[in-house]
Amino acid sequence: MLTFEYIATGAIKAFEVFAGFPWSESRAQMADELPHSEGWSTFALDLRPALARGPVELTRLRLDFGREPGQLLQVRN
Repeated sequence: MLTFEYIATGAIKAFEVFAGFPWSESRAQMADELPHSEGWSTFALDLRPALARGPVELTRLRLDFGREPGQLLQVRN
């Protein structure tokens, strides 16, 4: 489970996490979006489906915070 707190001035669409290296779409887990949040909010994403799609030692994660320019996002924890 990937969990963090965030603040976002607008919804972050197409949030995607790649589990394990080398990066592969087969081990990517997509979230619908990170909703708009004016205060610290908690977000959690279950990575088990991505990890089950291929053997990999989990030493790295790649977090793609959408593809829309001009988004302001803070992440902690």
